[in-house]
Amino acid sequence: MNKLNKKRRQFIFISLLIPVTLLIAFVVFPAIDLFRMSFTDWDGFSADYHFINFENYISMFHNKASGGKVLQDHGIFTLYY
Repeated sequence: MNKLNKKRRQFIFISLLIPVTLLIAFVVFPAIDLFRMSFTDWDGFSADYHFINFENYISMFHNKASGGKVLQDHGIFTLYY
């Protein structure tokens, strides 16, 4: 590999390092934390929370007022867009 190709690869790696780091810091980690928080009963304000496993998801799908409407809206959005 000649020196130009090595410099080019190094430049590409360094150029991609900052955006990928920002993507991981501001998108991936918050998404993982949001998924983890979905298994708790945290209200968003208090310091204490308890893991309740799938209770949030079970109540969402059993609640006809919100759960059914969410699935219906998602289906309509998927069909039309």
